[in-house]
Amino acid sequence: MKILEQLECQKDQIDTLRAGEQAIIKHTGQIVDIKKVSARGISVVRFRSGGESFISNRFLEPVATRH
Repeated sequence: MKILEQLECQKDQIDTLRAGEQAIIKHTGQIVDIKKVSARGISVVRFRSGGESFISNRFLEPVATRH
């Protein structure tokens, strides 16, 4: 994958990850709450067990919610 393609993929993810919503960490399957989303590709997430951490947006997948 070329660098420009990677940047385009990151743009799409920034649009879908929103502060205040939930996401799944891809490699663990853990659901986290998103506190902040950065345009630089890093998000601040809050774990349900407590604590906060920085994580790359490419490891997060938005949770589909039903209204």
